[in-house]
Amino acid sequence: MIAGIDVNEKDIVIAYFSNNGKPKFERIYRKNDKEMAILLSNRLKMKGVDKVAIENPSILGQDRSKSIRSLLYGEGRNITSFLERFRKSCERIGIKVILINPRGTSKICPKCNGKLEKMNGNYYLLYCKNCKLILDEDEVGSWNILNRGIEKIKL
Repeated sequence: MIAGIDVNEKDIVIAYFSNNGKPKFERIYRKNDKEMAILLSNRLKMKGVDKVAIENPSILGQDRSKSIRSLLYGEGRNITSFLERFRKSCERIGIKVILINPRGTSKICPKCNGKLEKMNGNYYLLYCKNCKLILDEDEVGSWNILNRGIEKIKL
């Protein structure tokens, strides 16, 4: 089974497909990043995840807006550092890590590839005019990361 992971300053959103083929999401709040990387990789292994798609830390580190935001949250909240720790932890226990380009993961509909728009009055909810999907932006990101990971496996 493969999972897609979207990491932000405050939490981690995991996406994977359930038995009925629909995406399922889990949200874990970030605490101590060193322990969290190990805890998350072990948790995924216990759930039967053998592949995980994550944003490529080296590409993500070039995104100045994310770098600046992570500085505001302090050294322990650096997204790229967490992803590197998580990657190493996964590889140590036999989970294959698939690095994907993070560009546009929260802007494209994971269901139909349409352009997403912000819902009126809600900063975090996104809406697709094509397929009428309404979803939290972190869930959209993790689902798109999962989709890109699946595409890379097929190549």
